Amino acid sequence: ALSAQQHREQDKHMLALPVKCADSRHAVDWPGALHKYVKEAYSKKQAEAHKAAFKSVGELRKEVASIRTFTETNVEGARAVLIKYERLLAAMERRFQMQSMPLEFCWKDAFKPNVKQGEANTCFERTVVLFNLAAAASFAAITQKRTDVEGIRTACQQFQQAAWLLMVVKDMVAASSWGQQTSLDLHPACLDMLQKLMLAQAQRCFYERAEMDQKSPKLLASLAAQVRDFYSEVYDAMRAPPLKLYLDNSWTEYVLWNFKLFEGLTHYHAAAEHAAQYEYGKQVARLSLAAESVKQSASLSSKAPPQLRAIYEEAAKKVGREYALAAKDNSTVYMEIVPPVSSLVSISGRVVGGALAPPELTENSSHTRSADPFVHLVPASVQQDLERFVDEARRRTEKIFHKLDQAVADGKNRLLELDLPHALQAVVVGTVGDSTRDSSTDSAAS
Repeated sequence: ALSAQQHREQDKHMLALPVKCADSRHAVDWPGALHKYVKEAYSKKQAEAHKAAFKSVGELRKEVASIRTFTETNVEGARAVLIKYERLLAAMERRFQMQSMPLEFCWKDAFKPNVKQGEANTCFERTVVLFNLAAAASFAAITQKRTDVEGIRTACQQFQQAAWLLMVVKDMVAASSWGQQTSLDLHPACLDMLQKLMLAQAQRCFYERAEMDQKSPKLLASLAAQVRDFYSEVYDAMRAPPLKLYLDNSWTEYVLWNFKLFEGLTHYHAAAEHAAQYEYGKQVARLSLAAESVKQSASLSSKAPPQLRAIYEEAAKKVGREYALAAKDNSTVYMEIVPPVSSLVSISGRVVGGALAPPELTENSSHTRSADPFVHLVPASVQQDLERFVDEARRRTEKIFHKLDQAVADGKNRLLELDLPHALQAVVVGTVGDSTRDSSTDSAAS
């Protein structure tokens, strides 16, 4: 059994995202900004009633800003704080007009801490929080014990969640007003590369699980081929502008080692499939490719730490032995013609899984429902709709009364034109006079 230290050394062949750190010299006064906004948008009474909530927002932001790195003991607590703050920001964006609060959020580049970016936009703040959530997920993934089924499953899910979070970050940056002038860690090319790196490592976990379960060589070859393809895409992105001179060389080297390793493992498992079909010449040709690739991975990683280097060296020895044995058996027993490697069919990758949303960030999660401490304040959008409704109702009512007054005035004018008021009065008077005379005559006759 491996010790805890050996597990940590072994897991160095997986990469975790670095944390974006807050600029400690740039304070964010959430309580003051929220108090002023609520006082102006609602009332002084509401502002005073929510003072405790304003203070809790400020304290939560300080907790988030204090996260500088992850360890096995703090990663779960840090993740919980980041989720709580992200849900709170999302709730406030739905309730308040955030652009009315003059706050600037300043964060350092995850890879180049001397580079800073500040934006007076809560969308930028949320973007950074989601990036750091991806970093927390990737760190949690690399610390899992992947020698058992549960550890592999958890690591895989964490890498998938990191990939999903980076996808959301990429979409938010693309839709923002500040997306054209981001630090390079939030550049679309970097986010796309990091997302594929997380998917490569998730796919690698699927491969390790399949290998542990002794799945067929055909399946193992296709899973390894997809890991190879992901690493190839990541490596190409790292070697192209704008990332070519941006990332530390150790990241690029690591990806190259693993690209070569899984290129070799793809051919190694495909060779076993050839052997199962009695295609011994093709088996030898495949193993020659496999041996060359894993040998290159071992050579390229020669300056890596011993525990990390051992992974590539052991793979090179294993594949080398298989190649030597297959070549000997074919030359002495089967005597099949070994075809040129260029004639071999390429192995297509098979993607298993994909980006996965953290359950705490779904709309139906308890974190989402309990995130808003301002539930007694009518959302600004609803308040605006209500004001528009009242204004429209008043306008229409005034229009109706105006039309009614106009109709009455027009009626009076028409009656005057027809001399109807005087004629009606004459008729009434005449009718009354006749009735009086008739009554007098009746009285005299009696």
